[in-house]
Amino acid sequence: YRLGGRAEFDAFWELECACFDDYDDLHIGLFRLGTPENTTQSSIVSKPLSYNEFNNNTTEGGVDTLRSRTHFHTPRIPGYFTLRIFSPSNPVQTLASLAHGVLIVTVNVCEGVKFVIGTLLRKSGNNNSSNHAASSVTSQSTSGVMNASMVLDGLTSGSGSSSASGCERSIYGCVRECGKVVSGVCREYELISAKVAAEQEKEQEQQTEDSGDDHAPADDDNAQQHTTEEQEGEAKQSSSGPSAALKKLLVERSVLERKLVEVHYHYSQMIKKCIQHRLFNATTLQNLQEQLEGFCPVRELFMTMFRKQLNSLQQRQQQHQHLNIFYPEKPIPCPVPQAISGTVLKLLSDEIVAASRANASAVQEANSVKEAAYKQVCLAVDHVLPGVGIRVFGSSVNGFGTAGSDLDLSLTATPTSTQLTSLAAYIEDQAPTMSNLDSSRLTARIPILKFDVTVTVAVPINSNGAQQQQQQQQQHVIQVDLSPSNTLAQINTKLLHTYSLHPMASAIMLLLKRLVRKYNVNNPSEGSLSTYAYVLMVIHYLQTVKVLPDLQSLAYLRQTDVHGNVCNAQIVRPNTPPHVPLQHPHSPHYVCNVYFLCPNNRVEYDALMKLYGASNVSASDVGFHFVNFLYYFVNQFDYRRDVVSITKNDPDFANYASAATTAQAQNAGDCNDAATAGLASYAKLLKCEHWPESFTTKHNTLSVADPLEKFYDVSHVLKNSQWLRIRKVFADALERLCAYGTASKGDCDAKSAVQVLLGTDEP
Repeated sequence: YRLGGRAEFDAFWELECACFDDYDDLHIGLFRLGTPENTTQSSIVSKPLSYNEFNNNTTEGGVDTLRSRTHFHTPRIPGYFTLRIFSPSNPVQTLASLAHGVLIVTVNVCEGVKFVIGTLLRKSGNNNSSNHAASSVTSQSTSGVMNASMVLDGLTSGSGSSSASGCERSIYGCVRECGKVVSGVCREYELISAKVAAEQEKEQEQQTEDSGDDHAPADDDNAQQHTTEEQEGEAKQSSSGPSAALKKLLVERSVLERKLVEVHYHYSQMIKKCIQHRLFNATTLQNLQEQLEGFCPVRELFMTMFRKQLNSLQQRQQQHQHLNIFYPEKPIPCPVPQAISGTVLKLLSDEIVAASRANASAVQEANSVKEAAYKQVCLAVDHVLPGVGIRVFGSSVNGFGTAGSDLDLSLTATPTSTQLTSLAAYIEDQAPTMSNLDSSRLTARIPILKFDVTVTVAVPINSNGAQQQQQQQQQHVIQVDLSPSNTLAQINTKLLHTYSLHPMASAIMLLLKRLVRKYNVNNPSEGSLSTYAYVLMVIHYLQTVKVLPDLQSLAYLRQTDVHGNVCNAQIVRPNTPPHVPLQHPHSPHYVCNVYFLCPNNRVEYDALMKLYGASNVSASDVGFHFVNFLYYFVNQFDYRRDVVSITKNDPDFANYASAATTAQAQNAGDCNDAATAGLASYAKLLKCEHWPESFTTKHNTLSVADPLEKFYDVSHVLKNSQWLRIRKVFADALERLCAYGTASKGDCDAKSAVQVLLGTDEP
């Protein structure tokens, strides 16, 4: 729903009587999307539901349903909002919310800026002095910085002067006022940090005195017996952890630190918008640019604003190395890819290509071993479940795996729990080549049997240079994951394999796997990202830089001969993407569109390779794109608003085809023409529109959409601290490559570019 500022609308709502007990305690409120609790203070506006609003009581199917409507006005500030029915006595429960999306409010830039600056001046006591405002007052104005940032998001791309014409002075005043708020929050943080330090020092001195008293000699043998129970309780409390006062201060500092990150982030977005649209004179823009250079994209803070804290934090880092993932070692932003020399990028490209070729050879050799393991599993399954086949999916066959990838297998049927238990018993007791059975996940939503398969392979060897060859027996252990019928996983494997046919995708992913495994940021059980999520991130980046297309929005335009065989195939973008429905196996109300461009013969394969070759990238570009991938997710991708998706339906990629294909696409009635495709805007998938329900919990971390199950967030287990750590791993790799380019020749010869990037001495 899209409305302007101060627009009137009616909210129609209905509730089943069984949902609540007390009518007098119900409210309906307008909330900004992402508000964590339901209270009258946290809402934009809320209204109680009185009895006279329950004027349409009906009975449907034996259930009493209450219906009515409530009149609202949209706020004067832009953003994403939702409606909720709630009870103030239970702020964590939402009885009903806005159905079918969110309420999007857009306002005029000039009017929005004037409203925000008026609000900021009122909250600061209408005092323009830069030293004004107590810390508590400026803390209440932090929402104004977020509102100002959202107002400036309405600037027309590429023509900011037209959308902000006549209000440049107001925008400049708004930036100044927001800067005061940022400084005020920093002062609050300094004060609370000083209180925490003083309280910690006080408790440390108290513990030192108590330990000294314990070791003091006793003049009287009976003096030790006079310790009261109260003193013993105090001693136990002091040794168990911080005091109640210190805990309260630590909580306040933690809350203020989150507020500090939010206000710094939105203030940096304001500065970026002003610089992008060149709203001010050259001198002012230069001052803003210098201020923006002090913003650290990893920590999302203006590090130059509290250098005192930075020095103390660096001292703490020397004592506690784990703090490095929270605070950068330098107050400078991550270096841009252009700062890395072309020689380093060339070395990196050569090493990535060589590693990719070696991995392809190793995977080919490992496939023969995995094929033998697959046959053994087929025999075991056929013994317990006759007639049930097995399909291979996952990293072993999707083109992004390595020689050591697990063997993921899916049954062609969905057996009962009893049958799966019998299969597990057979594998454990009667399959001599299978061991280490793990059946703990048989009761999960998707049951999985995990076990190892031992494969013996005869390897020919030469005997002391003799003409005849001997054979040596080698054993290989293959880890197998066996699950019931999983059609979506098999289709997803084919989709990823089609993307992996572009050599750039698989080469980047190979090195990325080594980087994230080196620093242990690829373990979902610890709140990090899975390998599958990293694969989607690589594909998303390559689509963004126009290296890969969106295969789910393309189609083949086929020509057949007299025998019905395909003799020519061209790739076009239909106005209406093809739809192949598949009922979701676990969500009965959701139907997946599993269509994607998949070559089924040599002619279609050649057409796809021609499409991939039209991106004009070569093996020498893989180093640059890997570096740019790291920089993209450190500093460019707005993870707070956007979703990592590989199904954006980007119309700008319609000019990928040859002139003949484009001409034929123009003649086809159901396809876009090149002119329309070239002028269309780039479509982004916004997090608040795609997942409005989970926007609250995923606001500060990355969201990755599954290409087939579009409602599913692949990174739903990602923690805020782990996402911060992932970006720091990427930033540190970039810094090492920058230093590698400026090092001496002897240092450069000592390590390869990949070793420097990984920060390791291993080859």
